[in-house]
Order: sequence, then structure tokens, then C-alpha cells
Amino acid sequence: MAKTTKENLCKEFLNVTHVATTTDCWKSSAKSYIGVTAHWFGKDLKRQSAALACRRLRGSHSHALLANSLNEIHSEYGIRSK
Repeated sequence: MAKTTKENLCKEFLNVTHVATTTDCWKSSAKSYIGVTAHWFGKDLKRQSAALACRRLRGSHSHALLANSLNEIHSEYGIRSK
């Protein structure tokens, strides 16, 4: 199911000019996590959004770790340059 959803989102993003993402990072039980949500306008100009990732981060919440994680997620969905 998740792979199909990811594939469908990647196809959707091919036809989208701009994608905005929101990110949240938190700690729970000494473990760090990052969550990423994408926001865009569909062909009908209705706002769309989808959760792209909720992943465990290994290491401290450094700028480099957060930037690398976000870039990796953007690249996976083909939205890094959008």
C-alpha cells in the first residue's frame, strides 16, 4: 500500500510546478524523529497535502542532519527543485 501511495504521489508531483513542505522534529524516549508534509495546488486549484515521511533520525538535531534528511526525502519524491 505505501509503495503504491508513494508512486502515485511521485506521478502527481510530475505535473506540479511548486511544492511547499512543512517539517517537524521531536524527541521521544531519547529518540529523534522528523516528519515531512507536502502541500501543493492540484489541477483544479484545490489545495492538496500529503504526509511524505515520519522517520527516526540518528544523531543530534544538527543543521546538517536535518538538511540532509529533508533533501533525501525531497529527492525521493522528485520535488527537490520545486
